[in-house]
Amino acid sequence: MTLVVEQVDEEVTPKEFAEMGSFNHGYLQLKIGACFLKLPNFTPSSELSLDLSALAQPLLIESIESLKPDIAVYEHWPVDFQNDVIKAQQMPVLAIEILSPLQGVKTLVDKFKVYFTLGIRSCWLVYPYAKAIAVYHAPDEFKLFAQDEVTDTVVGVRISLHEIFS
Repeated sequence: MTLVVEQVDEEVTPKEFAEMGSFNHGYLQLKIGACFLKLPNFTPSSELSLDLSALAQPLLIESIESLKPDIAVYEHWPVDFQNDVIKAQQMPVLAIEILSPLQGVKTLVDKFKVYFTLGIRSCWLVYPYAKAIAVYHAPDEFKLFAQDEVTDTVVGVRISLHEIFS
């Protein structure tokens, strides 16, 4: 199988450029989501917009009305195919962001500040190149996991890094 890598057109706007996905990014979204699907007390969703109307102060990230974590993990959210949710008012317990080739870490940590302000209890920053995950429980408090398993004591979950990065 031959993979074709396209060059980015110079007319792409900075916002569109930053939002471009990648194969590894999408693959890791699926792998991590599958790990949470195996856990009976959690319901993952990818690319779900979070309602920001509860924020009293202006956002740290300009000109957005909602945020979409790569993966939002909820406790006990039943799936109802008859009634979908476009923008979630209920916040997840965990927001997961996967570093893509076109993103900077600071951009994602700035998003974490907003997530914590919204009441999200934990945020994960996935580093595909290093096969590591940083678990944040505050914008300036994190623990890096690069061997064995990622452990989140706030959410109460342990997942094998081999299961994610294989």
